[in-house]
Amino acid sequence: RSTLFPYTTLFRSISKLLLIVTYVLQIFRSGMSVKLEISIDSSGIIVDQEIIKSSGSQDFDDTTMMTLEEIQFDPLPDAMLKFGNYAVILQIQNSR
Repeated sequence: RSTLFPYTTLFRSISKLLLIVTYVLQIFRSGMSVKLEISIDSSGIIVDQEIIKSSGSQDFDDTTMMTLEEIQFDPLPDAMLKFGNYAVILQIQNSR
């Protein structure tokens, strides 16, 4: 097995769950995006999130953040536990 296997599985999990976020954001004007950093703890819970680049719409940004708070990711793979929380930079864009 590749040493990237735990990371690949985690990335797929994150991608699938983020589809929920983009679905919720369809009510906003198409093409809006927000860039943010999230920190996921070992159990898969988002423990911190920060907007790096706003969409320009407070409602869009707030909806993105609130939707992310509802997501429960899979626990981090054992190979990643020694590094502590997992930080991810995401750019979320809605489209119809």
